[in-house]
Order: sequence, then structure tokens, then C-alpha cells
Amino acid sequence: MQIMAADLFATGNLPLGTEIDALDLTDSVPSALELGAYDAVVVWSSGVTPFAYADSLGNALGQYADAGGGVVIAIGAILDNAWGLGGTIMTAGYCPLHKTSMAGISGARTLDVSTISFPYHPIFNGTDVQNFAFTGGNFLPAPPLDTGAILLAADSQGANSIAINMYLAQEFAAEMANVITFTGNALLFVGGAF
Repeated sequence: MQIMAADLFATGNLPLGTEIDALDLTDSVPSALELGAYDAVVVWSSGVTPFAYADSLGNALGQYADAGGGVVIAIGAILDNAWGLGGTIMTAGYCPLHKTSMAGISGARTLDVSTISFPYHPIFNGTDVQNFAFTGGNFLPAPPLDTGAILLAADSQGANSIAINMYLAQEFAAEMANVITFTGNALLFVGGAF
């Protein structure tokens, strides 16, 4: 978590004075009031340690979003197994991608440029969409789109990867420069900067 926060800050695309905190939520749940200290949060699952309180965490995130907070949900956190979120944030109208099981799609994935519906959307600022690669593996889902959500892009395997409601779900891999920049843009977008 601290590495992702440092990488995100190092991109330089966040405004001067931005504060970034990394919190381990595998066995704790901040209240909506505690989350309210932040303009935006990104939530992801490591795939190693499940959320001990997935429903309570999802409920707190839903309350935070209802109060105007921006939520970025990494796609691993929408799995319908022990590593996925639960509660309010995973219900219709919140997360733009539905919870689903592992897709069994193996190999590296890239952004399918032909599927980008809004190429000038601010979350793509500074990213190289032609070379936007992210972690592959059969643990990644091929999630269905929520009613009313807008699909921004699919991946090279045809899976919905980047979508928005009033909240955003996106693919995440800390070691990839495009994804780090994208994550910063996503946080700025849901935090109201764009």
C-alpha cells in the first residue's frame, strides 16, 4: 500500500499540497465520518488477504459516497469471493461493474483502444492508451456493467475494465506507470477536480 501511494505521488499529476494516506483495511473498517476527511479513496484487494469485514467496509464506503466522497474501486475488489467488497458500495447505482467470479482469462491484458468510448475523458490524461497494459491472470473478472453505468473501455480479452457511475471502478497494478497516472486521474475525477 505504501509503495502504491508513493508511486502515485511521484507521478506529479496530483495538485501541490495533496496528501495521500495508505490504510490497511483488511481487518478494520473506518467510519464514514473518518472517510469524510478525504476527497477521494481508492480501494483494492491484494488477492492475498481478504477483507475481514467486507460488508461493513462496503457500507461505510456507500455512506461516504452518499455524502459526496469519491470512490475508486480496483477491479479485484469486485470479486464475489473472500477478496471482494460487500455491502452498499457493491449494490446497483454505486459500483459501475457488478460483482462477479474469476473469469479464467489468462495472460497479460491491455486496454483495447477501439473500445474507448470517451477518449478525452480526464481520467485518461497523461496516459499512453496505446500501450496501457496491466496485470493479467485468471483471477481477474469479466464483470457485467451496471444499469446506467458508462463503459469507458474494455480490455484486450473483451472484459469490461473501466467504467463510471458517480463512482469509478478501474484496473490497477502499482508497477505500471500508465495505471499509476490513471489512478491519480481517477481520484482527481471522483474527488471533483475535473
